[in-house]
Amino acid sequence: MKKREFLKSASGAAIVAFYGISLSSCGSDEDPNTVMPTNNEDLAFKVTDSGFTSLASEGGWKNDLTTGVLLVNIDGDAIRAFTNICTHTQCNNNWEYASPSFTCTCHNSVFANDGSVTSGPATSNLREFDVSKSGDTYTVKLS
Repeated sequence: MKKREFLKSASGAAIVAFYGISLSSCGSDEDPNTVMPTNNEDLAFKVTDSGFTSLASEGGWKNDLTTGVLLVNIDGDAIRAFTNICTHTQCNNNWEYASPSFTCTCHNSVFANDGSVTSGPATSNLREFDVSKSGDTYTVKLS
């Protein structure tokens, strides 16, 4: 092999090594019971609170990056809460919602309103958190 050919072929590998770029493919699914939100304090809110008004009506949703929770109003009154960490490759901020499904746009895994996978590459369901309501305050049990 000539010096020029060697340098051309080696330069790509050198760039990958220098910048730490991974050539591995998508990772395997994690056990959804090990995927936890970023904050273990319970989340309490009213749908009239700033930042939560999107949850006031059926189909409203929120990706709360502070607590690591996806919230969705499924019937006008009932709020469901799931980890916002996708079980495929642990993306947490690339979510879209079109009732009745969440889509993680990292690799287009789709999850139903109950957290179950409806389309992969994810094969594990989202972890769901208990939500209670007292008066007009919802509490998501994260601990």
